[in-house]
Amino acid sequence: MFEIPLVIAVNLIPVLFWFWWFEGRDPIPEPRALLLRTFAYGAVGYVLATLLELDVLRLLGIPAASVLMLMIIAALEEAIKYLAASTIVRHSDFDELIDGLIYATVAALGFAFLENVMYSLKYGLDSTFFLRGTLTTLAHVLFAAPWGV
Repeated sequence: MFEIPLVIAVNLIPVLFWFWWFEGRDPIPEPRALLLRTFAYGAVGYVLATLLELDVLRLLGIPAASVLMLMIIAALEEAIKYLAASTIVRHSDFDELIDGLIYATVAALGFAFLENVMYSLKYGLDSTFFLRGTLTTLAHVLFAAPWGV
């Protein structure tokens, strides 16, 4: 019964850390509402990516354990995170170079958060948190950083 709140709370730890770390580099902090919206779009992006990945791989007839499959999934995930972050570029608060990095990071954190929650619920928190919570959260952020800048 308490598993879902615990999974959410534990998976928020790396997300909050990386959010704090990146946001601390912004001399003019972004509005919380825009950051939360971008985070939510990133999380919704995970759902969209999961649905699209299955369809794209099935449509193209690509084997599930191939390098090509990994490349397609990576490109699709980055495109979806880009779309989540790009919703902010015409906003008046998007006014510094670092803002692209901040919003890309927040979209990636939303994506990684929901992905990690789903993995934790499926495979167990104890077997997924340290690897997924530390490595994949940062990986999503680092993959999003270049296009954010």
